[in-house]
Amino acid sequence: MTEHPGLAPDFQALFEAVPTPSLLVRPDDRFTIVAVNASYLRATRATRESLVGRGLFEAFADDREHPGATDGRDLRASLDRVLATRAPDHMAVRRRDVPRPGGGFEERHWSPLNAPVLSAEGAVAHILHQLEDVTEVVRLRREAGERDVDASAAPIVDDDGRNAGVVVTYHDAGEGRRAEETTSRSEQRFRALVTASSDVMYRMSPDWSEMQPLDGRGLVASSDAPLRDWMQRNLPASEHALVRGAIREAVSARRMFELEHRVVRADGSIGWTYSRAVPILDAGGEVVEWFGVASDVTARKQAEEENDRLEAEAERQRRIYEAALSNTPDLVYVFGLDHRFLYANEALLQMWGRTREDALGKNCLELGYEPWHAEMHDGEIERVAATRRPIRGEVPFAGTNGRRIYDYIFVPVIGKDGRVVAVAGTTRDVTERRQAEQEIREQAERLRENDRRKDEFLAMLAHELRNPLSAIGNAVTLTTRSGLQEHIGWSMGVVTRQMRHLTRLIDDLLDVSRINRGKIELRRELVDLTSILAAAAATAKPSMEERGHTLEVATSHGGLWADVDPTRIEQVVVNLLSNAAKYSENGGLIALRARNEGDEVVVSVRDRGVGIPPETLPQMFELFAQGDRSLARSEGGLGIGLTVVKKLVEMHGGTVDARSEGRGKGSEFTIRLPRAARPVAAAPEGTAPAEGGRIPSRILVVEDNVDAAWGMAQLLKLLGHDVAVAHDGPQGIEKAKEHRPEFVLLDIGLPGMDGYEVASRLRREPSCKDAVIIAISGYGRDEDRRRSKEAGFDHHLIKPLDHDVLITLLAAPGR
Repeated sequence: MTEHPGLAPDFQALFEAVPTPSLLVRPDDRFTIVAVNASYLRATRATRESLVGRGLFEAFADDREHPGATDGRDLRASLDRVLATRAPDHMAVRRRDVPRPGGGFEERHWSPLNAPVLSAEGAVAHILHQLEDVTEVVRLRREAGERDVDASAAPIVDDDGRNAGVVVTYHDAGEGRRAEETTSRSEQRFRALVTASSDVMYRMSPDWSEMQPLDGRGLVASSDAPLRDWMQRNLPASEHALVRGAIREAVSARRMFELEHRVVRADGSIGWTYSRAVPILDAGGEVVEWFGVASDVTARKQAEEENDRLEAEAERQRRIYEAALSNTPDLVYVFGLDHRFLYANEALLQMWGRTREDALGKNCLELGYEPWHAEMHDGEIERVAATRRPIRGEVPFAGTNGRRIYDYIFVPVIGKDGRVVAVAGTTRDVTERRQAEQEIREQAERLRENDRRKDEFLAMLAHELRNPLSAIGNAVTLTTRSGLQEHIGWSMGVVTRQMRHLTRLIDDLLDVSRINRGKIELRRELVDLTSILAAAAATAKPSMEERGHTLEVATSHGGLWADVDPTRIEQVVVNLLSNAAKYSENGGLIALRARNEGDEVVVSVRDRGVGIPPETLPQMFELFAQGDRSLARSEGGLGIGLTVVKKLVEMHGGTVDARSEGRGKGSEFTIRLPRAARPVAAAPEGTAPAEGGRIPSRILVVEDNVDAAWGMAQLLKLLGHDVAVAHDGPQGIEKAKEHRPEFVLLDIGLPGMDGYEVASRLRREPSCKDAVIIAISGYGRDEDRRRSKEAGFDHHLIKPLDHDVLITLLAAPGR
């Protein structure tokens, strides 16, 4: 296909197919010719190279042999009218000869038409210059004028009232035969012209009521006789009103009829015609008939409609793509091969903080990318263009959203000739995804570490449980086999110590569980921590003495007042003292210090033991964490004591931290608690309750474990109490009716009827109405205590029993 600079490819085929000789002119100072179609080249026998790119007046300069010629002046005036009015302008018929193939020139006459091509904004973007070859018509007129005739001339006017030609009518003033011959010759030439023309020629009556097609040419059906129903036969009904309006205007003004409209073609299909007709006037200026030419422009109109459809579809697709690209959160863009942005979607413009006009045509460096970043993308664009393969990467960038991480891909854009014409890219913000991935990796690592610690903990738990059980087993076996009194005393001591050790392990486990689930409730009171520290030191004293440690206690004078739960703070200090004893060589020095410091009470425990490695310090208070200290394995421990310490201190609004200068250099743990004001009148310290006497009581023990029930009954009998035993719920209710107990020690986990139901039924028995019912259970959750209270229990003790607590309850005044 011929390339036409200035014409989009979609319009080239249409322009080439137009049968009318046509030039396309740019309305600049030179009126530069930008395109010429094949019809023009055939009609004028010119070459495309001699026309395209030249000024219109350079290509068609006036003939120097005719200084008076006005062709150039008339043409420029017509072009100026088109620019001024933005309407078509018909010029008078011109003579311009064309070269003959064998040499010389052939006379030709043309009827030029200059029409504007408007832009979307309504400005004249180009001017279409078209020619109609009227040489034969001019020749006929000339021959008629040369004969001896009485002639009359009538002007042919266009729709603007200007002269478009002259129609000459004549009759022979000489011999009739000569006139006859001349008329016959002219008629033959006229018929030859009609036959040779590719257009349809027709005559119309003055009022257009009758039409005489001279030759249908397939556009309309030919007819030898005038047609009065020509409009119904040859035009679709939808066109009638349009055509009638144009006819009325032409007849009223006696001006040229010119219209493009639909027509019923000879084969019955609907086509398009471009029709022009001029009035033939008599000497008095009256219209005697109309002579018209109709061109079949169906192919052009179909091409135009198809082009319009393609343009509309392309515009629709463009809007769809633009809408999609503008509304995606991804950044979409296109680089030219010069590394400058040809396109950027709305998301990218917003990220840059720039307008489209400000951004397009610039490269990365000009848009504020860091030099290394711009250089990296320049190299990637070159590689994509050279290899025709995509490139993907990830890069940080600081835009209007702050510094983010972006994942991008560059791909080649391939042209029709197979070469890379641009590089397109998309970029996605992956900051949150990368952060999530990092968090997942860290979480997975934490889970792996927790699994490792859990496995170690379970191994330690098994070890810690087996040790005291092994000691108890050995003591029992020795006593059973020897029966010696000295062995019995020793064995009882072993059993007592190991039971206390097991109780501490279980209490620590339960405390961790309760703290993590938020089930521990602090029973706060305003106390002087001096007494709590003294109690903690007394509790830890046996383990200190067992290892030969020296414990130094130093507290500030004037009281260490705080609003705390005394039991829990004592538990915290005991844990720290026990740790210090455990991780110090025998005969070590351990210091317990306490002081007021600003708004805080500061308590510290320092030892000169094995110390803590620096890499272990950050994890010392985490669950199941335990420093790799040699004494740890010899002294035991589950690695949960410091976790309990940290949680309890934080529940009081305080903090705890650990310091150590390294292995073998000891360690120090420091607690900071909010300080409270000293009460106005504090109770005197050191007051102990009076020791009450032992009061024998009737006691019912309900326990399904026979050994446990027998042992408890024997202990109570040694204390002087009257004891009855039952091993299930129904038996316990019957025993209560007989024994009428003052105290009931009731196991909750009984088979069949559990302890809650037994207690509820005992409360309805007259024999137990005033009895003190004490729950004995392995469950010590807040929920378990609440249920026991609702069932009618007065107290809730945890297995294994603290016998001192039980004895205190049995001796309590008022029962």
